Amino acid sequence: MFKFLKNIQKRETSSKDELKEECMVSEGEYTLVPEVLSVIVEDHDLSLEPRSDVPTPDSRLPDKQCRSYLTRGLVNNDQREVMFVLATTDKVACIAHENDIFNLFSFIYHQAVEGNSVNSGEYTSFEEKAPFNIPYCGIAYLESVDGPGPFVPEDALLAVFLHPDECSVAANSSVYRVAAWLAYRYRIFPYPKFSDPSRSGSIPANLDESLLQSVPLMKEARRVSVILQDKTLTVTFTGDSLSVLSQNIDVAEKNKCFGITSGHVKKADSRLVWLPNRDNPEAVGIFQSDSPILEGGFIIIAGDHEEDGAMILEDGFSVLLCHESWLRLIECITAGTNFDLPLGGNDERYIKHLYIVKDGSNL
Repeated sequence: MFKFLKNIQKRETSSKDELKEECMVSEGEYTLVPEVLSVIVEDHDLSLEPRSDVPTPDSRLPDKQCRSYLTRGLVNNDQREVMFVLATTDKVACIAHENDIFNLFSFIYHQAVEGNSVNSGEYTSFEEKAPFNIPYCGIAYLESVDGPGPFVPEDALLAVFLHPDECSVAANSSVYRVAAWLAYRYRIFPYPKFSDPSRSGSIPANLDESLLQSVPLMKEARRVSVILQDKTLTVTFTGDSLSVLSQNIDVAEKNKCFGITSGHVKKADSRLVWLPNRDNPEAVGIFQSDSPILEGGFIIIAGDHEEDGAMILEDGFSVLLCHESWLRLIECITAGTNFDLPLGGNDERYIKHLYIVKDGSNL
């Protein structure tokens, strides 16, 4: 039913001296802001082997080396440390990009000093003086994950390059939707750790067909996860995300419909990816199993329908509730309590249970 794209990685020996000749600085720690901010520069091997049965050009990433840049000192200004991983074979571009990465870290530092820190699931867009000589491009900030490339400390954010059109989608839906397209492109779940500014954009054509264009989204509730396992759909609110939703519940009551975007769940082993004009759902994952934990990019809930039901929609989930269930859901959200509901459906395509919880400890 689902098309899972498996990531296979291999490690090959290669000369780090070649990469050092391409870039401005050697490996080591360098000062960006005296006594308060530095960056640790390291070289790494990066070699990916795509699936042999996926012959499309976008599925093949040439063997590359990569260079990581990790800040040290941002944490002293209530800002998580940030890591950027550059993968490129262009010698001239590597030199130019290195300056841009250092400037990016300095920008994040000065923003943090002013009280404007960035968190997971957010992004920064640039107009004038944009990084990598690409106007209106951006940087997404994601959680550290396993996969090809260097180790990213769990307490650090992973900075990922976004094309201008990817920034636009991130603004309208979420950063994680864009990350899923990058994952699909490189066959890496849940998203690649490295950035290649020379790559083409990942946004599919006919994106205006997405239902998310017309549904009010609660994007402020960033710490939300949506997973499907054994036909049970579990929506988990962590931190103050449920309180944020309850404060905006008037939007849901007015429209009898609302959506919540979600982030990555470390427990998940696959993620839905939506491509317009495709007949069946697709996902990118680590491996295929009998009972995968499938995460979605959003959940849309609508009320006042004839009966309760839920199913996969695009790269997320759609839940239709009858009038009584809708009213009970609104009450649970307002009170900050859990919501538990068996769902109908005439065949195996349908989700059988909806569970909305406040505590994320089970993930």
